[in-house]
Amino acid sequence: MFLLVLSWQVWAEEASSTEPIIGEPEETEENSTSTEESSTTTDSELEEEKEEDDNASSFDSGFAPMMLMMAPPAGPNATLTIDIINSAIAPLNASSTFGTTTIDLRFSSAVAVDLNIIDDSDTEVKHLYSSGSVTNPQPKYWTGKDNSNDPVADGTYAVQVIYSDVGGQATNTSETILVDNTSPVTGASALASGSAYAFDTWADEDVIVTLSSADDGAGIKKTYYSTTTPDNFVEYLTPFTITAEGTTTIKYYSTDNVDNQETENQAIIKIDRTEPEPEPEPEAEPPLSGSIASLSVISPEQVSKEKLFEKQELIKQRKIASLQRQLRQVRRQLLELKYPGLFAELDVPNPEVAEPTSTATSTDQKTKKSLWDLLDLFKFW
Repeated sequence: MFLLVLSWQVWAEEASSTEPIIGEPEETEENSTSTEESSTTTDSELEEEKEEDDNASSFDSGFAPMMLMMAPPAGPNATLTIDIINSAIAPLNASSTFGTTTIDLRFSSAVAVDLNIIDDSDTEVKHLYSSGSVTNPQPKYWTGKDNSNDPVADGTYAVQVIYSDVGGQATNTSETILVDNTSPVTGASALASGSAYAFDTWADEDVIVTLSSADDGAGIKKTYYSTTTPDNFVEYLTPFTITAEGTTTIKYYSTDNVDNQETENQAIIKIDRTEPEPEPEPEAEPPLSGSIASLSVISPEQVSKEKLFEKQELIKQRKIASLQRQLRQVRRQLLELKYPGLFAELDVPNPEVAEPTSTATSTDQKTKKSLWDLLDLFKFW
């Protein structure tokens, strides 16, 4: 309420004038008595009369204070109705059906109106419409862009309606629009034998997979996953179990309520329930024929198991080849002793046999002894 104090000048009318007195009045006893009584007036009576005179003089001055009570300006007479279609939009998503917000204003009587989009600091982002007098304007549209036609950032914006008529002015910001161009995020976790399972590692039991999604904007609409090749995506409702042995690739993604779709994620699960077969033991080396009893074996502590058999086989083959050469040489010498000149007739030199001398018998005996000593030596291989 407003208090207004006004003063204005009041012009007092002069009292009706008394007729002039002609001649002096005769003094009588009554007059003298009244004169004597008036002279006996008390001091208190005089003070009261003075106070009354002062009050009278204040009004006689011509100004008097007055007070008026005034009501504040009233709101507009018209009432407002707002209908919003798509209060959440994803204007940067070309495949979204939620790219535009429709704003429909209706007034009960004609008003002047301004329609704007403002941010959380009450700053105008986009001016949509103005009219000096309108009742039911055509619906207006906002595509998530500012006055410079640039996309606005993700966030919540208010629909500002400023309207007025002869009754006053009002501002309505009750309706909001969410701009969400961000895709949701989905994660996966798994259990095997009651414990956490690390993807892309081997498990010997079934694996239970749980998907969880989050979206800070319009909210999660649905989550999908596929465990087959080719892909066959189904809606995720509850955790699912992978039972197939071998490698399984899971693909999954989520969508939000304004059709933003997440890029496909994938996780690999490996299951093997078959016990591993023991590695075969190296086969025992068969004994060598002839005078060779055994072969020396390389210690397993010196080489790996994978190379042990290969090295043993190589050593055996080398020794066999050496012994075969020596045996051929012995046989040749024995034949030379039994059949002197045999190799000479065949034109095959035999440098191990000496030329015949007068001491041929003793030379033959020495040669035979050397050959048999060599054969005896083979027993120790």
